[in-house]
Amino acid sequence: MSLKHMHPHPALALKQKGVVLLITLIVLVAMTLAAISLIRSVDTTNVIAGNLAFHSAATDASDIGIDDASVLLRSIFNTNQGALLNCTPGINCQAGYLPKHEPHLEPPTANTTWNTYWNNVGGNSIAANNAPAGYAVNYIIERLCQADSAVANQCFTAVPIENTGRIGCDADPNIPCPPTVLTYYRVTVRTAGPRNTVSFVQSILAM
Repeated sequence: MSLKHMHPHPALALKQKGVVLLITLIVLVAMTLAAISLIRSVDTTNVIAGNLAFHSAATDASDIGIDDASVLLRSIFNTNQGALLNCTPGINCQAGYLPKHEPHLEPPTANTTWNTYWNNVGGNSIAANNAPAGYAVNYIIERLCQADSAVANQCFTAVPIENTGRIGCDADPNIPCPPTVLTYYRVTVRTAGPRNTVSFVQSILAM
């Protein structure tokens, strides 16, 4: 008794190979798209991380502006207190100093931005010393008073200090006497860094 071997029909075999090839192509396309998506995700993550790092560095660099402003303010206070009270910006005021603040120029609200605020008050700003390479640090000092005069009740002030520290200055005219009331000064620092990074920092000083 002879056995007959069954062979698949040639057309059916080709059809099966075509289906396998199609499925393989679909899988390859899906894997390619997944790889592209992963690469883009990694790139985006790296960009975000880089931007955050630059922004953090710009914020850290702002400390230099705060320190410079504090030194400048103390220097003016010790040599000529009147220069902090009665002066006109652009005429006889220290560069970077405003003897009063403008309520309508407060930092960002619903109708303004930090850039708008800076454009209004930062035109006479001072460049800080020893800024890190690649960073531009500028600051402005505002006396938190409603008028450019010595009227204390128009200013934001700190709790009055005791007069114990006045003994030495009363005896020696070369020693400036500390005020009985401390006035608040607002320092705004703008730091511009790599990748168009811009950071704004504010600090309040009492003097």
